[in-house]
Amino acid sequence: MKWAWPFSFANSLPVIGLSGRRVFLRIEEVSSGARVPSAMLFCMPHLIDFLAFRAQLDPAGVAIQTPTTALTWRRSFRLVLGVAKRLRALGMQPGQVAITALRNPEVDWIVTLALFHEAAVSCSNHSVDALPPTVKPDWLITDRAREKLEAGHTVLIDSDWLSAALADSGPVEPRDYASPDSVARLVLTSGTTGRSKAVGLSIRHILGRADRGMVLRGAHTAVCTLGIGTAAALNFAVTCLVTGAPYLVGKTLQDFLDMARQHKVQGVMSTPAQLAGLVDLLERDKEPLRGVDIVRSGGGSLSRALVERIGRNITGNILALYGSTETFGMCAFKPTVHTDPATVGFAAPTSFVEVVDANGKPLPANEEGVVRVRTTDMVAGYYGDEAETARSFRDGWFYPGDRGAIDANGCLTLAGREGDMLNIGGVKIDPAPLDRLLAEAPGIKDAAVFVTTNKSGAERLAAAIVAGPDFDLPALRHWLADKQPKNGPKIVLKVDAIPRNAMGKVMRRLLTERFVR
Repeated sequence: MKWAWPFSFANSLPVIGLSGRRVFLRIEEVSSGARVPSAMLFCMPHLIDFLAFRAQLDPAGVAIQTPTTALTWRRSFRLVLGVAKRLRALGMQPGQVAITALRNPEVDWIVTLALFHEAAVSCSNHSVDALPPTVKPDWLITDRAREKLEAGHTVLIDSDWLSAALADSGPVEPRDYASPDSVARLVLTSGTTGRSKAVGLSIRHILGRADRGMVLRGAHTAVCTLGIGTAAALNFAVTCLVTGAPYLVGKTLQDFLDMARQHKVQGVMSTPAQLAGLVDLLERDKEPLRGVDIVRSGGGSLSRALVERIGRNITGNILALYGSTETFGMCAFKPTVHTDPATVGFAAPTSFVEVVDANGKPLPANEEGVVRVRTTDMVAGYYGDEAETARSFRDGWFYPGDRGAIDANGCLTLAGREGDMLNIGGVKIDPAPLDRLLAEAPGIKDAAVFVTTNKSGAERLAAAIVAGPDFDLPALRHWLADKQPKNGPKIVLKVDAIPRNAMGKVMRRLLTERFVR
């Protein structure tokens, strides 16, 4: 389907008569265990309150910016009301689960806000087949005619549907979730070490994380290259909504680069793999991206070579983040200062990070053990999955599956991931150090190790690399033999791209399936 935003309708803003409608939550305790007086009330606004406020305060200001179109706060608000009204007319009820499978990120964000308006549980950019069995959708909202929800409602959205929604965007009162702790958004974990799990975020989580994110983001115009289906991108979009900053969306790295230049952004949020792609474009054009004050990276480690390239082409002020969908941001550090790629940094002010032994006892500085985390906005478990919840959430702590050590200065360095170990004929190998080693090799743009098998069924450690057409493979094999003589990859394969998920994490299983020898 070809998209065209419906701009031919009147610009009048519907009067909805918001009177500061709020839900009040009584706080009994905070995650640190400190008691808070039960009489203390805290105000939990509806997400739509922020949109209505911006539409009233700055109706002609830019709310959503694509490479070709600017949606004002007024227009965005009217579209959200119109979409919400149509979904309600189709029978949507509060608490129902709605999956969006929409190719245009700006449409996905508008529909997501409409789902918040209707107090539905939304989940973005996932096909129904990719959902974990714990997620049973009631609605599928898609722009692909071939997709259909077998047991539930399917809504096919195109330009005509949106035009009709905009034309019918009269007053409609937002529905409330049962409580501020009710699940409002589902985000799937990476699934790199097994099947994805669903994390349920409440409005309290979403707004709390946006507030905490401002500590590391600051108030500036920025661009985020991650898809709205990730927890990081959702936080970015909500922060834009709360602060009134334009939400810049695109489909390709070139889109984001063009908008960064056009709108003179001061910040970039991306994954290491996407940052490498942005730098490739900048080096190809021989035109650095000037005016950026900070680059924030999450979802993987930054190689020294990539840090240097970012410094030459964007900015030397780089902040590397360590977090998870379950807990949000946990640690941060400057890779220009702490140059070990295994470093993940210092605990954020609202995060508590410990390294413990097998019995849960905290270990001394520099002693390796199991990492566990507690944050003010972490979830209590996985959506509808008691077994995985019991495995990863214990006694108020989240166990991300990482091993590491904290030095005397409080800096956490990872030693490996428990669920990501590769088994080569009974020998366990941690792939992360090998990935980092390959990333430092001259001429390599991206790399990942994985397990493959030969015709006789014997397992072998292999490496997939992304490099230029003149790359010298024999030279790399000699380099690896010198750097990693024992447990280095025995097979090196050149590929066009390393398969990664939305957060930039390597999908090793796909490499294994592709290169069964």
